[in-house]
Amino acid sequence: MWIDILKSISDRTRLRILNLLFLKELNVNEIIEVLANTQSNISKHLKILKSIGLIRERKEGTWRFYSISSSIDSKVKDFLKEVFEEKDFKEDIAKLKIISEKRNFITKKFFSSNESCALGKFYSLENLLISFSFLIPSGYKILDAGCGEGKLLKLLVKNRHISLYGIDLYRDFVDISIFSEDELKFIKFYKEDITKTHFDDNFFDIVFMNMVLHHIEEPKLAIKEVARLIKKGGKVLIIDFYKHSDEFMREKYGDFWLGFDLDYIKSILPYSLLISDYYLLENKEGLPYNFIIHIEKK
Repeated sequence: MWIDILKSISDRTRLRILNLLFLKELNVNEIIEVLANTQSNISKHLKILKSIGLIRERKEGTWRFYSISSSIDSKVKDFLKEVFEEKDFKEDIAKLKIISEKRNFITKKFFSSNESCALGKFYSLENLLISFSFLIPSGYKILDAGCGEGKLLKLLVKNRHISLYGIDLYRDFVDISIFSEDELKFIKFYKEDITKTHFDDNFFDIVFMNMVLHHIEEPKLAIKEVARLIKKGGKVLIIDFYKHSDEFMREKYGDFWLGFDLDYIKSILPYSLLISDYYLLENKEGLPYNFIIHIEKK
């Protein structure tokens, strides 16, 4: 092994390449720039270093990036570090700063331009919500009360370490087609009224009620049932319309209630439930304001 390695590093250009790659992954053009050498020559040296297992290659599109192999023997590393103490090698390292500055300049230039607005098409709020689902502790039992089509559960099911339940009085509204067969193994759906469910006391860690309360004839009964279902220290998250006067929503959307103000919500909360946070949000679609309430069980 040592004979092959010594042969491969007998060339000073190859040593200079290794010196750089010990500190930063670089593409071919960046190595050429630092060493002021030709592409054909650098490519030849990279091929030799790769064949002996001292460096590795990573392809990304049409570009090839090179870095030090993770399997290099520690004795080889120690030997090379002593070699790289020479002045010439340190001068090459100083030039790496220019590479970093160029990379950052290109990125900064893009984000300072109007073209950066196009990034919006790559931004996914759905993916962001999926990522937040992994913040839910393993073993938690989650209830989506009034799950509708099941869109929230579709996002949460990516976290396979939690137990998911969905109930809806109109069970047929759940869109089974949005779930894979594998995902359905991790969700239990029930056609039930949120005011009287079959679950045991203190069963859930988190209960979501997203745009559900204004469809319920007696919200107080629903909140009372949630208080029974939630564990001590558990959380209830309610999203709904703030109190409004848009009568057409009764007929068009089947609403029982024209939203709720905070005083009403407080009036129907059992003693065991405490409001931790309350946010009032403007609805950009011309609909009434929404509120979000975070409630905890004592």
